[in-house]
Amino acid sequence: RQLSCPPMSCPPMSLRATWYEIRDGRRHVVPYTHEFVSNTKGRWVGRKVLDVMRDEMLCSAEYLQEAVAAGRLTLNGGPCGAETVFRHGDRLVHEVVRTEPSVPAAPIGLLLEADDLLVLHKPAGVPVHHA
Repeated sequence: RQLSCPPMSCPPMSLRATWYEIRDGRRHVVPYTHEFVSNTKGRWVGRKVLDVMRDEMLCSAEYLQEAVAAGRLTLNGGPCGAETVFRHGDRLVHEVVRTEPSVPAAPIGLLLEADDLLVLHKPAGVPVHHA
């Protein structure tokens, strides 16, 4: 099934029926939005939002200008401008579109199942969780 997801209009993961698609033998995760949410830290009070983003979150000035223009930075639910300053109790939301690298679409096979051991055949290129 082919899904298209233009930037910044991606539905949250929980609202999608299909979150990946198979193309050319590879599994592609459909781009999705993610919100980074932060409450104002005491050291931010009185500082410009963009200065904090640049200094503490290592965002470039060019990126920040683009994010502000696209409405991806909001403070307390409203638009965040170049001169917006943090106050106590503010809530900053930074929305990004995440894209993930594709992985092989080959099935993961069960080779052995014992009481204390599970052996799988995992295609190279499919990531594993370290925990």
